[in-house]
Amino acid sequence: MAAQAPGRLSPVGEGAQGASGPEEVRPPRWLLFLAVSCLGISAITTQLVLMRELLNVLAGNEMIFGIILGNWFLLTGLGAMLGRTVGRLSRPIAVLVVAQVLVAVLPIVDVLAVRTLPGIVFVRGAEIGVTQAVVSCFVLLLPYCLITGYLLALACRLLASKKDAASIGQVYFLDVLGDIVGGLAFSFVLIHLLDHFSIVYIPAGLNLAFALAIAVYGGRTLLAGLVVGPAIAAVALVAALDLDALATRIEPDGGMPGKTDEERVLASILTMLRFLAEGHSLRSGTFRKHVQRLVKFLEDGKLQNDVVREIVKLARIGKPLEGDWSKRSPDPSLWKDLEKALELT
Repeated sequence: MAAQAPGRLSPVGEGAQGASGPEEVRPPRWLLFLAVSCLGISAITTQLVLMRELLNVLAGNEMIFGIILGNWFLLTGLGAMLGRTVGRLSRPIAVLVVAQVLVAVLPIVDVLAVRTLPGIVFVRGAEIGVTQAVVSCFVLLLPYCLITGYLLALACRLLASKKDAASIGQVYFLDVLGDIVGGLAFSFVLIHLLDHFSIVYIPAGLNLAFALAIAVYGGRTLLAGLVVGPAIAAVALVAALDLDALATRIEPDGGMPGKTDEERVLASILTMLRFLAEGHSLRSGTFRKHVQRLVKFLEDGKLQNDVVREIVKLARIGKPLEGDWSKRSPDPSLWKDLEKALELT
């Protein structure tokens, strides 16, 4: 094989040129190596985050661990089995970029789904059975696991210079190396400093960065734009749904901070309405413990009136109050708006 000049891009495999157009160019091998390692970091981080989220929602025990891991391994294996079709791809680099974008975005969507859908999909207050747990985990993990399994097979085609076990083993070694790095970072650093949403944004950013780099090296302007779009959307999602940051502000007595008792009660009511609007109640949702603390604070507080009592009733039945309360501030004028929304006037 003739040596390539530094910085030159090589074509991807035989048959890349033909009826489908000019041959596709391949980024440097080191960039693809890093992308595969990033896939391992993303996979282990997503697995750990989703396991913790699902354990909370499904009232987890050892059986739930088995259900989650069983679905994970089954679906990833099916994705790898679908990878037998990668040899027929005419644009494998383009497929790699699109798949990496999905790998970046799907964990964020999954965490959001785990926190918002249980109150809609399952009966409020009812215990989630084994069948429901298996089906819900299967549906939730299906897109991400299939894509990550398929990506490994695709990486084998792009990086294995020889069609032998040793060359393919290098790809899996890079993936496992990413798993080890991601697992260590999660266990000893990330989980102690960040919430789950912030954690999944780290591998998402890495995947988007490598997808953008691969698209740019391949001269794919349209694909580069495809990477930028999800990045902007992800930033907007963080700004719109920051329930973790809201939950961490709850003080030891269960209420929100404030300068006066009235301000604390109003801030606690607004926080309660945010949680209810996202499907979290006393009995369901990732933030049900926080809802319980807010309810106790409101019930035990010195400031008692019809608004407080009605808000507590809504929390007990898991019913959100109509209207957008996320941008309201805890000032005294809020009482009249709450009375009107609760039809107390």
